Amino acid sequence: MRIVGWTCLLVTVLVISGLLFQSLHGTRVNVTNTGVLLNTDAFDVFEYPHVQIFVPRFIDSTPRFSGDIITGSLFVVIRPEAGLQLAEVDSGCGCAMIRSVHSEQAPSIGQPIELAFSVDTTGRLGPVAFPLTFTFRDRDGVSHQHQAQLVVILERAFEVPPVLEPVALDGESDRFARTLELHSKLPNIQWDLVKVIVTGGEAEVSLSPLEEKEIGVSVAEMNISGSVADVGRGGLTVVFESPQFREQPSMNIPFIRTQEHFVWKPERLEFRNQQPLAKLVIQANFECSVDELTIDMDSNQLTYRIKKVGRLFVVDFQLGDGEVPADNAGLSGMIRLIRNGEIAAEIPYVWSGT
Repeated sequence: MRIVGWTCLLVTVLVISGLLFQSLHGTRVNVTNTGVLLNTDAFDVFEYPHVQIFVPRFIDSTPRFSGDIITGSLFVVIRPEAGLQLAEVDSGCGCAMIRSVHSEQAPSIGQPIELAFSVDTTGRLGPVAFPLTFTFRDRDGVSHQHQAQLVVILERAFEVPPVLEPVALDGESDRFARTLELHSKLPNIQWDLVKVIVTGGEAEVSLSPLEEKEIGVSVAEMNISGSVADVGRGGLTVVFESPQFREQPSMNIPFIRTQEHFVWKPERLEFRNQQPLAKLVIQANFECSVDELTIDMDSNQLTYRIKKVGRLFVVDFQLGDGEVPADNAGLSGMIRLIRNGEIAAEIPYVWSGT
């Protein structure tokens, strides 16, 4: 009984030790029973009847950025009884360079063939699968193709919105000012090395580092102000250059010219049978003078005077004869703002009679 008990205890310890080793070192498999061990947790394995292809799995937390050159090794194992030879590897996109590392002596039959790869990720973003086509030839010279893929998750080293919300320019003005935050996951980014190039107008730009809001993400505030050369030609293009960036991100700031218009308060005038009468405050989104404006009213009992205060126009109303009519309660009409002979706004009014 003691022997059985000690045997069970020993087996249990061995099982636990094996599971612990596997959790620490990953699953290692004996490929093609040749005695060669590869850690399958580090590879995506593409299985075919006579071939195994081991492609590195990029699952670590190290960020990889669009524009990076990704390098590494992949392995091909041909079963001894297959009678196949690896002829070539094609990436399809032309962005991957693959070469054998066995320049002097080919590996023994059944041993892994190591291939070094270099992938240019320029212009790629997010989870990207780079296709790989492996061509093998049998003893009769017949070609056999097998597929695999290298998957990489690519981030932007420098996050900027490609197109900002349009900037509205009032009237004939071509001046603008914007403030926005820039984010980067690039380790140890140096904001003072970032050069901002503006085309389509003139602008002054300043970058100020801010306190990190998220671990591993650097933040800076960008203030940009200036003038746009031609609103109708797409606005400004802003390009960020730095020796730390493999790709130079850019963004567009579109501009729109708002139509000339007036706004006023209150939106509806209420006159009471007491002095002084209500005032009307008008604001234009363009340069305008008092001489350009007149008032037309349905009531012949009111007179007005327009004065300019800054960019505001204040309209004071008075009764024509200086007396409040007793029977005007409920009477209503429109006050029309005339600019250069054309109606620019219509404001309703009513007499409350109190």
